[in-house]
Amino acid sequence: MTSRNRMILLVTAIICGGAALTAVRAHDAPRVVTGFVGHTLCSAAFVSRVNPDEVLAETVDAMPGVGLIAWALDYKIDCDARQ
Repeated sequence: MTSRNRMILLVTAIICGGAALTAVRAHDAPRVVTGFVGHTLCSAAFVSRVNPDEVLAETVDAMPGVGLIAWALDYKIDCDARQ
């Protein structure tokens, strides 16, 4: 086996390993994003008294990954129950 073939094999193994690790951890992404956005919106609504619609738009714009699932994000804020 030549050194070129070894290098190709090593690079391929590294790429496949990275793809496998990414696929294993990808199931956590929606839970993390929804928790982060929920916390941000509650802080904006109840602590800072800022309009949650504006905060959501700013959060989606500031975080490129959130834009991929922004279509699935929906929220309801109950000001009386502070939820």
